[in-house]
Amino acid sequence: HADLFYSVRGTLNLALTKEEPVVMVFPEVCKDHDATFRKSWHYAADACEAKDLSCFFLRHNACPRPDEFEPEKELFSLERNIPLRFKKSFDEHESLAHKKHVNLWDVHNDASGEFYNFLVYSYATRMRYWVRQEVRRRVAKFKLREPCAVMHVRQNDIALHDNWRRFYYPVKAYIDTAEDAIKAMGIHTILLMTDSAEVIDEAKKIEDFEWRWMPK
Repeated sequence: HADLFYSVRGTLNLALTKEEPVVMVFPEVCKDHDATFRKSWHYAADACEAKDLSCFFLRHNACPRPDEFEPEKELFSLERNIPLRFKKSFDEHESLAHKKHVNLWDVHNDASGEFYNFLVYSYATRMRYWVRQEVRRRVAKFKLREPCAVMHVRQNDIALHDNWRRFYYPVKAYIDTAEDAIKAMGIHTILLMTDSAEVIDEAKKIEDFEWRWMPK
């Protein structure tokens, strides 16, 4: 999610650069920093008492969460690039030798920046034990036939964004884009993650694959 991909990743970069601890909390979801500070992340508001990232992911340090929003103590960054103090060691990493790009997360970065941000993001999303157990339970219940793929098709949340020029892409467009990988790995089963019943209906018409999804 963008909250984690940009805010958390960039803020961890800044904390590492400044060598300061960081606690991931989110003010009320709006664009005004003067809004009431609820320490609530909207994806965790009803998930646990903490109402923040620690509902699902391991904490980054033992510092207590603030009770009030203090602008002078805010540590926040959306910087995508690898901090210069770490760049050299990643540029010389043996796994990145002779690679100009590593297609992991962000096309705005070179290979070392991609690899670094992948590690930072992975650290930020270390799942709690109960989450890992729940994932295993659901996978076992689904009895997915391997090899399989996961396709994420989001549509309904477009109404929450200012950019109304975003398009709804048909499921076939996703299939066509991934065609090379699907054929190379012999994939016939696809787990469809979507917020739209129309997407599920569309997928059912593509009979080349066994489609699976989680009913709501």
